[in-house]
Amino acid sequence: MKYQHLKKTCNKFLTWVSLVWILLAVVFHFFNYFSPLHYELSYSTRVYSSEGKLLSAYLSEDDKWRFKNNLTDFSPLLQEVFLQKEDKYFYYHGGFNPIAIARAGFQNLVSGKRKSGASTITMQVVRLLHPKKRTIGNKLIEVFRATQLELKLNKYEILELYLNIVPYGGNIEGVGAASFLYLQKKPDELSFAEAVLLSVIPNRPTTLKLGEKNEKILEARNKWILALSESFVLGKEVKEEAILEPLNLSRYPIPNTAPHLSRLLKAQNKNEIKSTIKYEWQIKAEKLVESYSHSQSRFNIRNASVMVLDNATGKVVCYVGSQNFSDYENAGQVDGTRGIRSPGSTLKPFIYGMAIDQGLYTAKTIVTDVPININGYSPQNYEKTFYGNVSIEFALGQSLNIPAVKCLNELSPEKVETHLKRAGFRNLFPKNQKAGLAMALGGCGVTMHELLGMYACLARGGLWKPISITQNQESNYEIELMSHAASFLVTQILSERKRPDFPSSFLFSSEIPKIAWKTGTSFGRKDAWSIGYCNELTIAVWLGNFDGEGVSGLSGADVATPL
Repeated sequence: MKYQHLKKTCNKFLTWVSLVWILLAVVFHFFNYFSPLHYELSYSTRVYSSEGKLLSAYLSEDDKWRFKNNLTDFSPLLQEVFLQKEDKYFYYHGGFNPIAIARAGFQNLVSGKRKSGASTITMQVVRLLHPKKRTIGNKLIEVFRATQLELKLNKYEILELYLNIVPYGGNIEGVGAASFLYLQKKPDELSFAEAVLLSVIPNRPTTLKLGEKNEKILEARNKWILALSESFVLGKEVKEEAILEPLNLSRYPIPNTAPHLSRLLKAQNKNEIKSTIKYEWQIKAEKLVESYSHSQSRFNIRNASVMVLDNATGKVVCYVGSQNFSDYENAGQVDGTRGIRSPGSTLKPFIYGMAIDQGLYTAKTIVTDVPININGYSPQNYEKTFYGNVSIEFALGQSLNIPAVKCLNELSPEKVETHLKRAGFRNLFPKNQKAGLAMALGGCGVTMHELLGMYACLARGGLWKPISITQNQESNYEIELMSHAASFLVTQILSERKRPDFPSSFLFSSEIPKIAWKTGTSFGRKDAWSIGYCNELTIAVWLGNFDGEGVSGLSGADVATPL
């Protein structure tokens, strides 16, 4: 009888427990349906060099330094430190830990004050996403929301989210942002002491302010190193080394390398963008451009732009949009590489190359350099002298204007325009304006991006491919814009010019690499170009003023080429 009565009581108890769970499930699904969990997070855009060095970063939409990292970007050691400190049973509960809640409730009740908390990592994520005052009612809501989050995301996603949004004071959130801004490290490069340090701050981001309360931070760090060392079974030497590890915290500035490119890439609205830039080269190029531009400013030449391209891949390895991004007085934030400018004489090699391909000329063909008038258009040579009968190689080598205009007239400007458009030229003429003979002398619009791709085509033996500024942008698309023979002849002519960076006696050395290069100066002396290439690289240089002001001494040969 006693057994039967016990059995009956147990069945009733189980029935009531089942009913309670069913009721709770119904209530949960009711509120879950009418009050689903929503959260939207924006992250800082970060632009990296090809080697993985941070070039620049930008605040998130809500003005936070919040770096988006995958869970694999955080070292296993770092993850374990946070788990051991914040939520040992993270992988075993469904969003809240009832045992921890009961223990915390009992301790707080006995002590008469808040002595310990029971928030799981999931509950902390909910509180960070939807901050509320700490009341019993809000704690119940937090439990409900934590359960919702557990149903929405898996454990790895929740831990990843937590590590990306934990607070570090001010507008810094997430381990990735804190480790870079204060330790100049990625979150997978942290030592045990540094991992413990970053796990301590989020609990007290105001009182343990990084860079200001270093003594208190050191004390809290060492306390937790000792507490956690047992969980990690650390040797005595490792524990002592961690405690003795110096704490030199200071806020590092966000780098501003390749700012024009970074700002251009930011428009892609991605959290992390890997550019094609070579970090050390970029630093060197920026310093050279700023230094050289400073020397030219006394001549009223205030702006400069440079791009360097890897010919084999089509990747831009240096990108300098202006003489100094911070030079507000001279519009330093303008990206000169994308500005539409007159090309001066820089299109002549392609006009001659096209004529060679069509069998109109060879390098030795003789043409006349004498005054002409074609339908009212009478071009003049740069030096306002005429050479009479000259070869094509002489005409291109000396950048004579009249032979180039004659060549363009024979080809027809419309055909050359169509040919250049195949190579990505998009700004040659405004809409409803026809191509004219002045195109040979710079009477059209180009960007540095377009010219850079075109000269790299010569370096590849006539093969054109689009240039790329991000690692995932590289394309296998390429077209034969010029025959190998024509590009070889043009390159040979451009290589025979006296190099501006060596004394004449050096030119007899067979070990000096050949560089083909061409200059250009626009009408009114508003643009000075110099573009050079060898097998490996193509470099484009422009100097002038972004506002279009001409300068009497501005020329591609004398001003752009030395840079």
